[in-house]
Amino acid sequence: MIRFGPSGNSEAFYAEGFKQTKEAPLWISSQGLNAFEYAFTLGQFLTDKTAEAIVSEGKKYDIEFSVHAPFYINFANSSETSKENNFKFMINSVEGLQKLGGRHCVFHIGSQMKMTRDDVLFFVLSPITALPYMKSVPKLHTPPPRFVCTPPVVASFPVINAPSANVTTDLDPTKIPPPSA
Repeated sequence: MIRFGPSGNSEAFYAEGFKQTKEAPLWISSQGLNAFEYAFTLGQFLTDKTAEAIVSEGKKYDIEFSVHAPFYINFANSSETSKENNFKFMINSVEGLQKLGGRHCVFHIGSQMKMTRDDVLFFVLSPITALPYMKSVPKLHTPPPRFVCTPPVVASFPVINAPSANVTTDLDPTKIPPPSA
C-alpha cells in the first residue's frame, strides 16, 4: 500500500487547534492521509513516553511512521571525525525510528561544498555502501529499516535497504571513481 502524509506538523495542524505531536495521527487521518514522518531536524530527542503516546494514537488511525535523520548529516565530508559522527547520528535516528515502530529512515546524503561531483560521488557512496557502524542496526530494529537517500545536489540514488548487517544499493561501489587529484 502506498502511504502519504506530512513530515512534521504543518501550520494547518496548529491553526486547527492541535498542539502536540501525539495529536498528529488524528489530524492526519482527518485529512485523508495515513503516514507521518517524524523529523529529527536537529537531532533525535524523542522520549519513550512521547513515542508511546504517538504510537498509541497512530494505531487508532492506521498511521505508519517514518523518521527524517538530522539535516546536518553530510556523508560527502572527507573528515574521519565527521564520518564517525554521521554514523552515530544515523544510529541515533534508527533508535528513534524503533521507538515509533517505523520502517523508513530518510536522510540527505550531503552537500557538494567545494568538491567536484565525481569527488562527492566517491565520498558519499563509499561510506554509505559500507556503513560500518550500521552493524548494530539489526539488533536495534526488527524488521530492518530502509534508508532512503534524498540527495540535494549529487545525483539520483536508489533506496538503500538494510536487510541484514550489510547495506546494499543498486550501484556498484567498485565502479565509483576515486577522488580527482
